[in-house]
Amino acid sequence: MIVESIFSCTNLILTCGSSIYVLIKHSYAEYSILLTHLTCACASIAMIGTRSLIVLTYKLFIKEYAFDPVVMQLEEERCKERFNILDEIFRTLSMAGLIYSLYSCHGYYVLGVCVVTSLSILDFFKLYRMTKKQSEEMETSRFYDNVSQTKATYESRLNIFNWVILGGSFAYAVGNSYAVVANYPLLLANWALSPEGFYQGWTMRRTINDYLMATYVMCMTEALRQNGTS
Repeated sequence: MIVESIFSCTNLILTCGSSIYVLIKHSYAEYSILLTHLTCACASIAMIGTRSLIVLTYKLFIKEYAFDPVVMQLEEERCKERFNILDEIFRTLSMAGLIYSLYSCHGYYVLGVCVVTSLSILDFFKLYRMTKKQSEEMETSRFYDNVSQTKATYESRLNIFNWVILGGSFAYAVGNSYAVVANYPLLLANWALSPEGFYQGWTMRRTINDYLMATYVMCMTEALRQNGTS
């Protein structure tokens, strides 16, 4: 699993770097300047790659692994669904930046700001409640409450679904096929095949998630490159 995780993370980072280069090159070639919404898109893509790199760095150099299978199992249960604040913030900001860029490249600047601001507020409010709940449970119990885990996971997936619906419906309305297709890997990466808790050990889901996010980045890059506006 270590080799697969390193390879998938490297692939995602290279994909993000390539996409950023393509968008910058396109902006200067077409408009002789780096457009604001493409700058936002580049920053968002960089956050997606950074998220994967942070996870890989933590698992390689920071996380402690037990040799006892029983202790290892207990540790995995304790870390199940446990999230990292920085990882969650990067996820929200990366989606917000790319969705705003999509709206902006079609000329809907104000609508894009309204949609992204509303969804981001919901996400950060959810993150605040989850952080508070997680802190309380860490102080009072060795293990997280299963009901709380399920509820938090459901809320997180519901928020992702809101991003997909608003981004996908807009892309369909303006006829941006690449942006429509991009919502499929995004939905899979954060709903059906979402990775386990940030602090858990090596998992295949995290590897699959990297490949899905790489696909999402490539689709959004083409969506923005072929529909840029000045």
